[in-house]
Amino acid sequence: DLVNFGKTAEVERLVEDLSVCSIPMVGVMGNHEHECGQPEDVERMLVDAGVIMLSGGRSHEIARVGFAGA
Repeated sequence: DLVNFGKTAEVERLVEDLSVCSIPMVGVMGNHEHECGQPEDVERMLVDAGVIMLSGGRSHEIARVGFAGA
């Protein structure tokens, strides 16, 4: 879980913290990101912040290392 309740303000604080990250970021939505009933907004905010989201079984490769979501 990336946030506690999936509230926009929580995600905004997380995105602010992630903005200083200089390495590739991958993520998978957890149950907490769905808590407020706006998981699409949470995912969009994370993607806009540069996080590669692996929702829906997507996968991604970084430096020949594979990451998969479920």
